[in-house]
Amino acid sequence: MRRFTLIIAATALLSIACAKGGASGQVGAATLAPAAPAGPAFTSAYTDLNKDCKGAVKESEVGEGQDMPLKCKGYGGYYISIGYSAMASHVGVQMEGDEDSLIGLINAGIGYSDEPGRKVEWRMADGKPFAVIIRVTDYDAVKAEAAADSPYQDKYKTGETLVVKGLKGYEPIDFTVDASKPNANEKAREMADSNYAKK
Repeated sequence: MRRFTLIIAATALLSIACAKGGASGQVGAATLAPAAPAGPAFTSAYTDLNKDCKGAVKESEVGEGQDMPLKCKGYGGYYISIGYSAMASHVGVQMEGDEDSLIGLINAGIGYSDEPGRKVEWRMADGKPFAVIIRVTDYDAVKAEAAADSPYQDKYKTGETLVVKGLKGYEPIDFTVDASKPNANEKAREMADSNYAKK
């Protein structure tokens, strides 16, 4: 009788232990350390400089012989700004309503935004922009200067570069990638993303 009672008691204790351990029957599963929080989700959004730009001022505000500055679609309160000097386009990123927030990106030829396929890639963390990537043509400025010529001509072209630039609060993101290298776009994104936390 005593042996039978002990068997019943042991069976009851085993049942309780299994119930606490969950479906797997593992005792103490609830004491496992919680999973580390996941990092931000990195994605890209784009501004098409061929389609997403419009005049930044009224026609009457543009001086004679000057080119119309452009304001192009952006994200997170930023937009792409394109201004002009005698021989160059000056492309930057700016915060809406803040004239002092301009971040210079590249200098290029006058018709840069009209060249087919010109885009700005915005790197996003959980849907918020923190850096931009833009492709620029490289020229031999020294050779052009020696000839007293504009450098933004095909005969002075030496290659292309991807410029990776952080937005406000992400200034340490400031890199260039040789666009002729394999997987250059992926490398540029990796450089932006891997430095996201370095503020």
